[in-house]
Amino acid sequence: MDGIDLFFVKSVHWAYEREWRMLVPLEDAVEVVPGAPYATHLFDFPATAVRQVIVGARMTDTNMDALLSSVRAFGLARTLGIKRAVPDATDFKLKFHELPV
Repeated sequence: MDGIDLFFVKSVHWAYEREWRMLVPLEDAVEVVPGAPYATHLFDFPATAVRQVIVGARMTDTNMDALLSSVRAFGLARTLGIKRAVPDATDFKLKFHELPV
C-alpha cells in the first residue's frame, strides 16, 4: 500500500457513514489559512454536495451556534440534516440525535 492508498481505505466498522472523499491538489485551493503545524487549504464545492453533517459529542456550544448560524445564513436549513454523535450509556457505540436547524 502506498501513501495515496491510505486515503481510500476505510474499516467496514465505519461503513454506515457512507462518506465520499475528494482528493484535490493543494495548489487548487481558493484560500490558504496559515496554521501550525500545517496550513488549512479551502476549496469551493457546491453546497448541494453536502446532505448531512454529524458533529462530535464534545463540540462546544460556541461552535454549534456558529454552524447553525452558517446553515441558516446560506439557506440550507431545509436541505441539510444535522446530527450530534452521543456515546451510548451502556454499549461501546455512538447514537445519533437529529438536531433542529
